[in-house]
Amino acid sequence: MTPRLRLHELPLHPTPEQLHHLRQLRAACGLVALATAEQAYWQAAGQDVSVAALLGGADHPDRTPEGEAQELRRGGDVAGVPVTLLVNAIASQRAQMGEPALGGAGAPHVRLPIPLGGAQWITHAAPDGLLLAGVPGIVAAPVWQAQRAYGDVPPTASRRVILTGAAWADRGHGDHGWMVDVELDVAGI
Repeated sequence: MTPRLRLHELPLHPTPEQLHHLRQLRAACGLVALATAEQAYWQAAGQDVSVAALLGGADHPDRTPEGEAQELRRGGDVAGVPVTLLVNAIASQRAQMGEPALGGAGAPHVRLPIPLGGAQWITHAAPDGLLLAGVPGIVAAPVWQAQRAYGDVPPTASRRVILTGAAWADRGHGDHGWMVDVELDVAGI
């Protein structure tokens, strides 16, 4: 049976220190999204400049999200941000600018909040929390709920739920706090 990927939303319960880091990462990714829109503006005007150069790093030839993220990590305003978050911010912003339903069609504007996350943001998962790159310590989250939602308590050889490492978080409104969508590989279910 082919593995199936699903997203499952969980509440995050960060400590004040972890909350500070989440806010800092979100601000940094917003800055990267803005620089990505600025890059599109300059490209439309016939000038080629990297996102990294717009944020205090070196100009370089690789304009892929991965290439830009690697150069951003070498220096500049967002050097401490995990690569997966930088890649997601660049790719998400480029997708929004190219998506007519989101007001895109190449328009160099930041139209929606960029989700904080990426393909390998989760570096470790426990039943009661997640270790997220760029955030100190285990962030409390009921990971067991994601597994229970697919009948994986206890797991069996023919039925298992695995966190892939991908996650996207956003701040809720009012008393809802932060929520995280974790990607699950649901095999055999």
